[in-house]
Amino acid sequence: MHSEAAPFILEVCSTMSPSRKFGTLAKVGPKGVVKDDQFEYYDVPALALLTSEGLISVNDCLGYGDIKHCRQITKGCSIRFFEYCHSKIAQMADGTFILAMEATTFVATIHKV
Repeated sequence: MHSEAAPFILEVCSTMSPSRKFGTLAKVGPKGVVKDDQFEYYDVPALALLTSEGLISVNDCLGYGDIKHCRQITKGCSIRFFEYCHSKIAQMADGTFILAMEATTFVATIHKV
């Protein structure tokens, strides 16, 4: 039995949002300060877009080859509005705080490197 593929037409239509931003996608660590033997920090979203305007928190990223499409976090906890994020306090063993972040590690220390 021989069958032929039916021809098809693909039309892609979209509108470009004027508020769309371009930049470099980066992982960011928590925003915090060292106080005595503790690291006090805000648990900010781990992904941000580095633009000419600064860092913008994003989530729900989808990959299309080398291109990533993410949604900007516009309400609640973000890198710009970190006061809306959960705050945490961690003891610093030997003056160092370590946080595993997927395939990377965030380190805050009082020691000179």
